[in-house]
Amino acid sequence: EDIARDGIVPIMDFFFRSFEIKPQLDILVCPGKAQDMLNWQSSVSKIPANYIADLIATRKQISSTSIVDVHNFLVALSDEYMSIATGKIELVKPKENKPSDPAEPEDTGTAVFKHDKLIGWLDLFETRGYLWIIDKFRKENISVGYPKSDSKKISFGIRESKSKFTPKIIDGKIVFFLELKVEGEILENTSNVDLSSQEVIRELEKNAENTIKEDIKACLIKVQKEYSSDILGFGEAVHRKFPEEWKKVKVNWDEVFSDARVNVKVTAKIRGMGMNINSIFQRRSVTK
Repeated sequence: EDIARDGIVPIMDFFFRSFEIKPQLDILVCPGKAQDMLNWQSSVSKIPANYIADLIATRKQISSTSIVDVHNFLVALSDEYMSIATGKIELVKPKENKPSDPAEPEDTGTAVFKHDKLIGWLDLFETRGYLWIIDKFRKENISVGYPKSDSKKISFGIRESKSKFTPKIIDGKIVFFLELKVEGEILENTSNVDLSSQEVIRELEKNAENTIKEDIKACLIKVQKEYSSDILGFGEAVHRKFPEEWKKVKVNWDEVFSDARVNVKVTAKIRGMGMNINSIFQRRSVTK
């Protein structure tokens, strides 16, 4: 963390020049000392780095993550239009285990840089919003509730998502329009909700849309208002569409980015119910 906060250009210069470093290696930042992470003892693997590599590989396969490799990190570092972000890793004690159980490495969010210096972190919900915005969100599940239900446990599995943001100049100010479309299916329903009802389906879709908007809003508040760090690529979008305007604002882009208005539109569609429409709990109540 200390090295990242001081500035990573000297460190990354070595990665850039050395032929021994693979560009596919992942870049991770940990709070505190990296030494603590590398001295951690695993019952599965004698070498902590191997365990962490397997953990990250699995994370990339089954869900979305903000972790980037050396190549993409260096590309972003050399980009004059945006700042960098990559995965955050730390030792966390499993919640469901005994208090005496040792902590284990976990991907717990995102490390946010401003230019070449670490400025702060995004938690898992803010990271999810970040991935929605930059169109890097992949397969993952979100929980949606239904007010007329006796349970809040309804899981919406995202199977497809597509986002795009477009800058516009309105009354002399840069405004961003973010449009996000997601599709998925119900993966878990432990409620008494009737999923054969179109009214219920639309309500669940609205709840999913609101959940996604909250993730995006949380991310925007953090990166715009608190960090003033354009890890989202908004500056690059302005440069592409309005090159002359970019020449005017690039000198004080941090301030312009912080004050920019972002209009968010989310459309969620439920395309399937899995193997069953209604839940087991409904069947039990009907049988009784």
